[in-house]
Amino acid sequence: MRAKLIHKSLIVIAAILFLFIVFASFRFVSNVPNPNPKDFTHTSLIYRALKQAKSLEVECEQQYQLTAVVINWKRLSSNLKDEAKYRACAEAETLACFYVDDDWDISHYMNTLIASFRSDPNVLHSVTNYVTHYNNMLWTFMDSRIELHVGFSWIGCGSVFLREHARRHLQLL
Repeated sequence: MRAKLIHKSLIVIAAILFLFIVFASFRFVSNVPNPNPKDFTHTSLIYRALKQAKSLEVECEQQYQLTAVVINWKRLSSNLKDEAKYRACAEAETLACFYVDDDWDISHYMNTLIASFRSDPNVLHSVTNYVTHYNNMLWTFMDSRIELHVGFSWIGCGSVFLREHARRHLQLL
């Protein structure tokens, strides 16, 4: 009886060790880096994503009557960084400018952002998560005695602001 119990225990332990080895080696194999990173295995996925992005761009242009201004700046010795956003807006033909980073998807809140801007176009309307919002509030200063109200907003997640505000911002730099 005891020999049978020991035999069954050894079988269970062997099965557990076998499963552990299989899963541990599977995880290790899946994390092996590609020795040829220049090789793309799924180029059809890239082309499909580009086609979807282009169709979404055309759809948004038609739905919101958007115009885009692409400005090729002469390469400077220094990086313009965020100043380039405001320079592009200052030269726009439209009264308002829309900005979003190219790696950010705003499709699920774009209508809300535009509606918010239409309700009060004299302020910058920007979208961000709550942690960033409260962090930005730490950079906001108000003093009604001298009519001061300044703050910081991360505009990369999507923002709409007046061209005139971009021009004024550039004058203050």
